[in-house]
Amino acid sequence: MSNYLGDFIKSKRGNKSLREYANLIGISHSHLDSIEKGFDSKTGKPVNLSLAVLNKLAKALDVNDLLLIYLAKIDNKQCEDLFMRFAKLQKQPNNKKNMSNKL
Repeated sequence: MSNYLGDFIKSKRGNKSLREYANLIGISHSHLDSIEKGFDSKTGKPVNLSLAVLNKLAKALDVNDLLLIYLAKIDNKQCEDLFMRFAKLQKQPNNKKNMSNKL
């Protein structure tokens, strides 16, 4: 099974360590490791990403949040709703910083 989001993040991270890149993003290195693997190595369960973490990742990677949502392969019904709310909020000025609170 492919983990498109994890592969994308790894390629963008380059030679930086997990700890260094996690600090840059603003998340723990263990959470970044789980995101890159696509599962939590302690539980074996798929990693759950909040929109706030996706937003932090997008800023650090210098990409649009929607690309990361797509790569994360969120369930289609849930994804459609998130895309609609996200698109609406992005059109509003000065809302991008606090978007995770509104979704």
